Amino acid sequence: MKTYSYLVVITLCIVIILACSAKAPENLRLDPEKKLINTVAVLQVENKTKDKIAPALIRSKIMDELYFKGYERLSPDLIDSKLKFLENADRKENLSSVRPETLKGLLNADAILYSRLDRSEKSTKLFYALLTISLSCEMRKSMNGEVIWRENRSATRRNFAFTRNGLEMKCHKVYEEMIEEIVGEIMQTIPYGPNLRG
Repeated sequence: MKTYSYLVVITLCIVIILACSAKAPENLRLDPEKKLINTVAVLQVENKTKDKIAPALIRSKIMDELYFKGYERLSPDLIDSKLKFLENADRKENLSSVRPETLKGLLNADAILYSRLDRSEKSTKLFYALLTISLSCEMRKSMNGEVIWRENRSATRRNFAFTRNGLEMKCHKVYEEMIEEIVGEIMQTIPYGPNLRG
């Protein structure tokens, strides 16, 4: 009987010691350095091409995808109006060269999402057109500029039609599909935001 009592006491002591020494769950820590990214500011797409249509479509699609990934988004109009100070008399400064810490003071966002359209080309022959689009994205903490996510994708599509009008219509449809596909693939790799982490 005494042996049984000793075993019970020893077992209870071990359980209490293990319970006290157990590590607290990571998400319960109130460490300011580990603050979750909640609000993301999506800047205008840096355009390295002559394409004037794709940048706005890309930015809008990225913002939609961020919402479905569980992030709060700032209005693009609000972002653009607050960044007007970057406009010079003869050119707009490249936003990718502006430090995230500077943008944090203006936008009050946890992270800044930069994107760059590297290629948007259409090569057309008689009944044939080749479309190529390349896009890269990067998210940085606004507090210190640390890169927390980066991804890029390229896509190429070949289109055939028997008339020039038919080829143009086909290219236009495929062009929008390519943008949706590339942005969708890129945004699939971004970590889930706090609204979907439970």
